Amino acid sequence: MDRKYLKQFIENCPVIDFTDNGNVQDRELKFDEYIKNFTKSIYSDEHRIVKSLWTECFVQNQADLLIQTPLLRRAVIYFDIAVTIYNFIAPKYIKNRKSTETAKMISVQLQYSFQMFKSIISLTMNGCYSSVISTYRTLYESFVISSYLTLHPELITVYYVHAELVNLQINKLTNSFSKNEEERLKAILSQYGNDFSNEFGWTKTLISNPKDRKLVTLAKECIKEPFFKNLYKASCNYVHPSSLAATSMFSPEFINPFIQITLYIIDCEMTDFILESKVVKREAVVLSNMLREIFDDINHEFFDYQIKN
Repeated sequence: MDRKYLKQFIENCPVIDFTDNGNVQDRELKFDEYIKNFTKSIYSDEHRIVKSLWTECFVQNQADLLIQTPLLRRAVIYFDIAVTIYNFIAPKYIKNRKSTETAKMISVQLQYSFQMFKSIISLTMNGCYSSVISTYRTLYESFVISSYLTLHPELITVYYVHAELVNLQINKLTNSFSKNEEERLKAILSQYGNDFSNEFGWTKTLISNPKDRKLVTLAKECIKEPFFKNLYKASCNYVHPSSLAATSMFSPEFINPFIQITLYIIDCEMTDFILESKVVKREAVVLSNMLREIFDDINHEFFDYQIKN
């Protein structure tokens, strides 16, 4: 469908008079029939239309943008290698061995980060820059939590109980909430206390003041790099409804740091994953350096500064 099609469709419309004069009901019937015939003709050929639209307007445009943008190309290559390394390690050291809870937790977090990365790249290639920032913010918050849990592995089991509690509370809002779920919900609250249901209630054994049980407290302890705080602050300004968010126009260059820090998050998580999985030294050194070489190249080539370990 194009402008020419729309122009012709308007010109062929049997109704010319759209005022309230004359036989309005008759005109409305004719117009309704005309529109219904349009939808019927579209639906009768929808498989071809959708395939053509997706191939020409989405896939091809994204492929062209990916080929023409060096940073995106390198980011996708880095991502492919990271996923391949993860798939090499996980079956060997996580599924087939008695791995630590920390290693299992980071494994789950990495899978989440991979999904977030794919979202960020796809959104970037579609020009949905505000959504890129929103996705990055979610990824960063998840990264802070997993980093905090890596420092305090004794909280991992409690963290998963908290996740179970949240799921039960959501289920309670539906008609499918069972008696067993009700009993489990009461048991968790009885064991951990009613304040356990708060967003960061799972930190209560380490953070005594309820007012301090928040993301910024966790970030201060486990995230030392200043650029994280600055970029997260910027993302909050654009994600929350505000005059800035509603009136800002983004350029591809504005999004580049969010792609860079996303890669850094994955790089940190991959490093911890290899370490916590107790990968044999030879494999660990080779795989880690494969990733680090490309990561360092990206920072040297596309950014004015290099992120340091």
